Amino acid sequence: MFDCAAPSGRELARRSRRPAVFTRVRRLCWLAGLLSGLALAKAPAFPGATSRYHAWVAATLPGPLEGLAVDRKGQLFTAVAATGQIFRLGDRTGYRYIATVPNEALGRAGRTWGLEFDRVGYLYAAYVWHYSETDEMDPLHLACRNSRDVYTGVYRIDVATGQVIPWLTKRSGWPVCFPDDIAIDSAGDLYVTDLTLSGIWKLSPDRRFILWASGPLLQWPPPPYDEIPEGVNDLALSGDGRSIYAVTDGTPMLLRIPIRPNGSAGHPQVLAEGLSPLDGIALDGRGNIYVSEILRSDISVFSPDGRQRILIATAGTAPLINPTSLIYRAGVLCTANLGWNRVPPPRTVVCIRGFRRPRRSRTR
Repeated sequence: MFDCAAPSGRELARRSRRPAVFTRVRRLCWLAGLLSGLALAKAPAFPGATSRYHAWVAATLPGPLEGLAVDRKGQLFTAVAATGQIFRLGDRTGYRYIATVPNEALGRAGRTWGLEFDRVGYLYAAYVWHYSETDEMDPLHLACRNSRDVYTGVYRIDVATGQVIPWLTKRSGWPVCFPDDIAIDSAGDLYVTDLTLSGIWKLSPDRRFILWASGPLLQWPPPPYDEIPEGVNDLALSGDGRSIYAVTDGTPMLLRIPIRPNGSAGHPQVLAEGLSPLDGIALDGRGNIYVSEILRSDISVFSPDGRQRILIATAGTAPLINPTSLIYRAGVLCTANLGWNRVPPPRTVVCIRGFRRPRRSRTR
């Protein structure tokens, strides 16, 4: 046995007569101290966390949220779904009002969902008129056939002036049903998910439209497995602009859809399945894919090929209440809490950092 306490004068005399032995004792004491320090260090909260893991409420808004977008300056914008109000986060008050989509009266009549910026700096918002949860859960989706609806569509917001204009709506002849999320490529084309039609539209800068992608993988399953009659929900564009990544609800999957050289959609590839309904997706600079499972209040990150999965946030590790849209920037992942018939509603944007990411695959 050896004693690592501070030595007395008599002990120092003994050590001077046997220096080699007490040199080894000193080394053992150093090693014991190191191991003790490591044991006392803050342990990760769960396997998806590092010792630097931290989750916090970035802002509390006037209502439940859905869309999130980030501009070229790194500023976050979000939408209060039930009012159409657009806010910019980060001011001293926590947020600043920008505009209402399409206007105050129509904003409260419907729902404002996904947001995205183009290269110029305009913000685009997906809007559904006369939204009801009953219709959303009805496989017939009768609201899609409402001839009085001339408002559902995509709106463009000038965040500097607050001006909102209809970019493309049913009034223009676009037969969209439930525009939910938006991605924009370098040419200015908009890719818009249609939750109940279960496809992806492509809108050109001159406002022409085509149903760019559809098919079984973007649909909900047939009876008796059609508990949630919704298809493709959110989407994100790859960094090289060659693929669309999308998540679905009725048969929850993570998909990759190649963009062919002529701009058409390739065959969807299933990267991950066996999940619960998905309502948010984002990519980081490595091509890792972040997804939110709204009913479980979980967020996971997948490797670019979908083979690795790490659970990085749950309701037990972060203040998540039915998270939806996701934004990744500089090691921080943020999400909008929608709440699913929660009383009171969450009304928060939550951010996390210090989570683990999949290991980079080795290339020969």
